[in-house]
Amino acid sequence: MSGRRPSRIGLLLLVIAFAGPAAASAAMARPDAGEFHCIARITRYRFHPDTVAAQGQTSLRIEITNCTDSELIVTLTQFGAEPSPCPVIDPVSRSVRLSPVGTDREAESITAASCAGDEQMTLRVARPGGQRLAERTAHLTVTPPG
Repeated sequence: MSGRRPSRIGLLLLVIAFAGPAAASAAMARPDAGEFHCIARITRYRFHPDTVAAQGQTSLRIEITNCTDSELIVTLTQFGAEPSPCPVIDPVSRSVRLSPVGTDREAESITAASCAGDEQMTLRVARPGGQRLAERTAHLTVTPPG
């Protein structure tokens, strides 16, 4: 025995030999466990600048890409947490229409929390029925007023 692992083609030939062509076609149709089918992707979600003084101004830059060749309507939901003892940020949702293989870019002006610490905002992209397509969290460092 040479210690080599059988290739995918070698395994497929074994399946054909022992289980028949129907099993082989099913094995070929199944994607690898590591493959991912993109419908929509968050290509950018970050604060700019990512460090500001309490009550300072920043912007939250958002970029969503439609990976399909069809128009896509998605729901964007943002929620997060501000540094303690500031309150939690309630979820805010809105619908966005993405062109086929298109990208939607936005920049939201934000006033930082009045409490120093790490502010987190999460963006979730979902189909209108609720199927989650993507999620990403952005971090903002809020320094004491100076």
